[in-house]
Amino acid sequence: MTYSFVELSSSVNKKDFASRFDALNEYLRKFAAQDQKRNLAKCYVLLSDNADVVGYYTISASSIPLTSFPENVQRRAAYEVLPVALIGRLAIDKQFEGKGFGSVLIYDAIERVKNSALAVSAVIVVAKDDSASRFYRHLGFIPFDESVNGKEALFYPLSKIFNSN
Repeated sequence: MTYSFVELSSSVNKKDFASRFDALNEYLRKFAAQDQKRNLAKCYVLLSDNADVVGYYTISASSIPLTSFPENVQRRAAYEVLPVALIGRLAIDKQFEGKGFGSVLIYDAIERVKNSALAVSAVIVVAKDDSASRFYRHLGFIPFDESVNGKEALFYPLSKIFNSN
């Protein structure tokens, strides 16, 4: 079976997508296209060769106060806020769970950020639950000291200011 990433469009069959989280299913069906049209977020969908939605993620620009990052980073940056890319939503259809597609989605998001014209210091996520937190940590994301609305926020460093040399 082959898979391909596409930017969300009206040709993507969203109605059959079913992740473990109703809110993420509803977002894809009702709000992702609107956010994309308003240029609030880009939504990328991983499709199987028979056009099933395997999973999706959204990405948008954001910024984080420098004080949220580890002290060693704070010493190397001369700004009060750092530009970041936010993976706002990420979901895998239940039939494709446990097959490594979450990592594929994250890898694609990071590569898109690295290859974009925007300069960002990190990719950030807010873990939905403990399982998501473990997943992001396994991929090399680093937790911030503070939570966001009671949930763990993590970052994946892209800038040289994170290097310890």
